[in-house]
Amino acid sequence: MRQVRIQLAEMEELLKPEKGWQKNTSANEYVFDYHLKGYPIVVKVLSTVSVFRDRPKNYGSEKIRVFAVLKAGLDEKARIVGGLVRAYRLRRDLTWRDLVKCAVITVMEQARRNYERDRRKRA
Repeated sequence: MRQVRIQLAEMEELLKPEKGWQKNTSANEYVFDYHLKGYPIVVKVLSTVSVFRDRPKNYGSEKIRVFAVLKAGLDEKARIVGGLVRAYRLRRDLTWRDLVKCAVITVMEQARRNYERDRRKRA
């Protein structure tokens, strides 16, 4: 399938602040974070949109990544202590919006299950 160029505005339209998403930067690209309520879990979407050019990086294999990390506490400023769900790598084709939505839901569900499983093991 043909890759499409995703603009920052398109990514912001999909991952809206009023829905709980926060935009940050990391490694010269925009990263969108979602803190799960009641859990020390953050779902991250690495957008591939360059901080410097407001458009995707030009690498042919550059994909959108969605994954979850565990934080030391419920505070948003708590440090990250490890990963919970490995990254889903998504194509930047015409269906990228649907792929991101499905991946975010899947990662959220897996992160909750993994967190609860690990909590039971420690108890």
